[in-house]
Amino acid sequence: GTNAHDHPGISVIIAVVMQALWSLGRREEAVSRYSELTGAEDPVAAAAYRRLFLGVQPEGDLNQLQALMQKAEARFAGEASVLLDLWIQIGIESVRQGLFQLGEYFLGRVWGQPERRSLPDTVSLYLAEIRLRRGDPAAAAAVLEEYLGLAPLRADRVLLRLGEVRLRQEGF
Repeated sequence: GTNAHDHPGISVIIAVVMQALWSLGRREEAVSRYSELTGAEDPVAAAAYRRLFLGVQPEGDLNQLQALMQKAEARFAGEASVLLDLWIQIGIESVRQGLFQLGEYFLGRVWGQPERRSLPDTVSLYLAEIRLRRGDPAAAAAVLEEYLGLAPLRADRVLLRLGEVRLRQEGF
């Protein structure tokens, strides 16, 4: 067959087909096809990895997850921004699907980066949300305060959320 990465347009079409297979519940078939796309150009490969990670999640297979992370890290070695963006997207998507432990795992990896100041505010907001859902408003406030302490470019949403967390801590 033709190699997906030889023709950029083809890999985009394949990705759309895989999304359809996924939606139809044909996950195993979709997963094998997504695996083929991890060698495509960066945006398509990143999308394929995102879908593969979300495919592992329901089963919660930690070994499979770690193996997939190692593959992604090798694939995007030297492209830290692509990898960070992938971890952020997977972390946020995990939280949206109610998979808080997994979301915290990926967002925590991102939060551990030395260049924390340049991270989008959503990382601290989602980490705070996870901690609030765990019943730990002090930890939620701590992550928001730490982000604000970095003097980020955007602080408005984080300040607003911190105010709400403080009110919750005081029992209002």
